[in-house]
Amino acid sequence: MNRVLSIVLGGGKGSRLFPLTKDRAKPAVPFGGRYRIVDIPISNCINSGFKQIYILTQFNSASLHLHIAKTYVFDNFSDGFAEVLAAEQTLTHSGWYEGTADAVRKNLVHFRPQNPTHYVIVSGDQLYRMDLADMFQKHLESGKSLTIACTTVNREDASSFGIVKIDSNSKIVEFQEKPGPVKDISDYKIPAELRKERRGSKDYLASMGIYIFDAALMEQSLDNDANDFGKEIIPMILGEQEINAYIFDGYWEDIGTIKSFYEANLDLTAIAPTLIESELFGHVKGAFTGAIEDRAGLFETCPPHGTVFLDELGELETSLQVKLLRVLQNRTFQRVGESGPRRFDGKIVAATNRDMALEMGARRFREDLYYRLCADVIVTPSLREQLAGAPEQLHNLVLFTARRVAGGVEA
Repeated sequence: MNRVLSIVLGGGKGSRLFPLTKDRAKPAVPFGGRYRIVDIPISNCINSGFKQIYILTQFNSASLHLHIAKTYVFDNFSDGFAEVLAAEQTLTHSGWYEGTADAVRKNLVHFRPQNPTHYVIVSGDQLYRMDLADMFQKHLESGKSLTIACTTVNREDASSFGIVKIDSNSKIVEFQEKPGPVKDISDYKIPAELRKERRGSKDYLASMGIYIFDAALMEQSLDNDANDFGKEIIPMILGEQEINAYIFDGYWEDIGTIKSFYEANLDLTAIAPTLIESELFGHVKGAFTGAIEDRAGLFETCPPHGTVFLDELGELETSLQVKLLRVLQNRTFQRVGESGPRRFDGKIVAATNRDMALEMGARRFREDLYYRLCADVIVTPSLREQLAGAPEQLHNLVLFTARRVAGGVEA
């Protein structure tokens, strides 16, 4: 029977995230409102069925201990746990963790009593949602002792990641750490037979820092002084045996720097397509997480012969464009999670600041939907197209504001 231990690499000082790490460990930095960075890898492990989890860290660990103790309480009928292992002084070693591999090596004494058959190593500063159970199954099917999760990137992003070259069987044949923007890496492109249309210009594979090791290989590969998995351990193993690549096509962002951290937080403010669909068409209880009761959408609450106004139409996801087209064609819609149609007897008015001709040309907006909507079109010129009237408009604005604030002025 397989017994999998999950190891979350919490990182070191967190200097790339300073000042957020001034008074807390990097994994304990708040993220997305009520969560912490460490909740991302832990939730991926738990939701994949891996509930024996160690979190490795070494700076300001008290803040992390408090969060883990309060948040992850497993029931008495499972053998699940989430435990923090901070850098420690012992009779056999002293000092801080010197790298990702060194952190795991120094804690093997805590891992071995669990008798693991496999280790899942996950990074603690990435935003993603992955079915690690599927990756584990693919690892077992490959017959190899190590699998590396890889995500597709374009040439610009490939400069700052460890990139891999694979054959048509997803076997890794070469690995290169951060090649930079100038070096020719064209021979590292994904084999043509493995490319998928949805990857667009993302022709390269970058290591996500997520590994599945057979326990025996883990022990063997750490029986040395190498400190880092990406820079030392992986190239060393690649020279001795085959490594499998698990290609991940889902959302993935590095949040290990201040810039990427805040950009990812801002991305989280965008409304998910499911929620937009619910706002437009409504939903039934249980249709998705948080749908605790039935709810009517805009099309349902619109009175007979009334009007639904859709702002920023150009931002609508393609899947929702199809459903909006159905409303226009059949005058019917369905709530999220419901099988039967409902009738819509109103009108639709839409607005957008995008050039719809360009959007249709780039296949981001459906032509059939556009022409269904465009019974009457009103184009409002931008301010840069109205420069001739700008002085008069500005003068009128000054007068209007002055009358409200100061009680009136002479023109």
